[in-house]
Amino acid sequence: MTTIELSAATRRHLLDTLQIGAGVLAVGALLFAPPAKGTIAFYPLTVSAKRSLPMLATSEGRKLLSKTALANGYIVTGTRPAFADLLFNHGIIALAVADGGCIGTAK
Repeated sequence: MTTIELSAATRRHLLDTLQIGAGVLAVGALLFAPPAKGTIAFYPLTVSAKRSLPMLATSEGRKLLSKTALANGYIVTGTRPAFADLLFNHGIIALAVADGGCIGTAK
């Protein structure tokens, strides 16, 4: 097996790049991670998710606020189901909504 030797400057540069990348990913996750309770956007990822989304969006006491500006999504207020359950069992992704953001028209 061949080993690659890196200079000290290259190792520092690589470490700096990895740290910056981790920081960007962490900030992105915080920006888009939906709160446990509040205003949330639901987007279907499959055709069956698109059909079941209106029912899921209004279950468990959630209230439908409007459709999103992007097709097939809904803005709801209430408690968020478990993120993994939404994604893997229903094919729906939940995203955080900034106050006054992503609002379309209710239908």
